[in-house]
Amino acid sequence: VSLVVTASADCTAKIWNWLDGECVQTLSGHGSDVHKVKFSWDGTWLVTVSYDSLAKLWKLSSGDCVHVLRGHTNDINSVSFSPDSELLITSSDDHTARLWDVSHGDCLEVLMGHSAVVNSAMFSWDGRLILTSSFDGDARIWSAFNGQCYRTLSCGGNGSMPLEFAVFSPDAQSVVTVARDGLVQSWDAVAGKLTQTLVDEGHLVNCASYS
Repeated sequence: VSLVVTASADCTAKIWNWLDGECVQTLSGHGSDVHKVKFSWDGTWLVTVSYDSLAKLWKLSSGDCVHVLRGHTNDINSVSFSPDSELLITSSDDHTARLWDVSHGDCLEVLMGHSAVVNSAMFSWDGRLILTSSFDGDARIWSAFNGQCYRTLSCGGNGSMPLEFAVFSPDAQSVVTVARDGLVQSWDAVAGKLTQTLVDEGHLVNCASYS
């Protein structure tokens, strides 16, 4: 692997050869800051996300913008490719997540149910499930095939602190949620039950990761 991509407030993303430090391609066309970028797992695609509420899919081999993903009505907060690089999930301030077909740029499903900003969204490692976290204090587990919500993990009930992040374990049997007040909780993803409180220090925790 010899490429690195950067996102900038100048409304562009740049692809660099990290071996010699040369800029290989400048990706232009967004109307505001580009704040998220990600390569697909198969190395075919690059996605950029901007505060113009758009995500754009670029063909890595040519540097061409192939699809503009329209539909979110507010800022996009996260973007992730499925493990097979065929799907893309975005989450937004508009209280939704959207599932996209990468090859055609079509929105396949709108994941509705959160009542506040959806801060993160990710696929399970087998690509079958999607996990979202929201400022409404809930994490939700969805089907990546039809957008159905399987489980709602209510992290504290009424008056919950906003969730900053949620992550699947590698086998998707567990979930860790991270709340703005520093409450980190582990869940049985199948049963939807709280299994452990990892941290409760009253300090801001931004993210978590499984080994």
